[in-house]
Amino acid sequence: MANLNKFCHGFTDIIAFIVIAVLILCAILGYVFITSLNNWDGSCYGSFISGVAAIANAILLYLTLRRQGRSFKQERFETTFFNLLSNHEKVVERLFIEKNNENDNGFTKNRQIFDYILQESKLIKIALSSEKYLGQDTDIEELGILYWEEKQYQTNKSEKQKLCKEHINALERNKSIKFYNAKFHITEKLYNKYNSLTDQTTKDLFCNKIVFKYYEPYMINYLHSIKEILKYTNDYIYRKKSISRYMNIFITSMSYKELFFIQNYAKYNKRFGKCIETCKLDKIIEAELSNK
Repeated sequence: MANLNKFCHGFTDIIAFIVIAVLILCAILGYVFITSLNNWDGSCYGSFISGVAAIANAILLYLTLRRQGRSFKQERFETTFFNLLSNHEKVVERLFIEKNNENDNGFTKNRQIFDYILQESKLIKIALSSEKYLGQDTDIEELGILYWEEKQYQTNKSEKQKLCKEHINALERNKSIKFYNAKFHITEKLYNKYNSLTDQTTKDLFCNKIVFKYYEPYMINYLHSIKEILKYTNDYIYRKKSISRYMNIFITSMSYKELFFIQNYAKYNKRFGKCIETCKLDKIIEAELSNK
């Protein structure tokens, strides 16, 4: 509907200019015709010109008022747009995730979240890339670590201490993999599906899908805020050619990791991906990432 209104306004302007041009042409032709007569009356032509001028002035006044209306609409659009950006920043400030990691039960917040989520995706990739599926139970590893730590403490020989340390490190790696298998519900079926993939890009998307599914509930308000900004911009911006400028303003405060998150989430959630495509945000993010 907004696009239809813009088309109608532009079409009306064209018609108005055509009418003015026709009136001017009529005035010129009228003057040529009347002056060609032997008994022409200049006062009649003056009345005709006055009428033409009155109509032209009325049309010009209409166009002036229309342009003022456009200026007001543009100002109103920008006011709402920047208010939405301000509200979005408040949403970002309220982002909060409990880490719930193997050795870190703290939290991360605001824009630090994007770096954390991408790190989690890398850890999922490590878990899926293990030589075999290890399961989710870490009891055996915990007992094994205790056993080898005791052996390491009991010996004074460097070679035996080194061997014990190697066993401990291997068990800790397995324990870490099992922890992430449990945290992200990585089953043997998922493990086999990942390892059946041959393309690295597809594997990365597979890992992102797991991490996005897990953290999506924490990001609902953030994602909704982005969609609200994009929908408003697409529906109410007066000149579509200006959309890239406003999208560049939108991403000004975003870090590389946040842009990367949006780009990859758009591949995971097709509806979100379609939303950012309508405002050409996907192209702008791609260009921005290639420059960093």
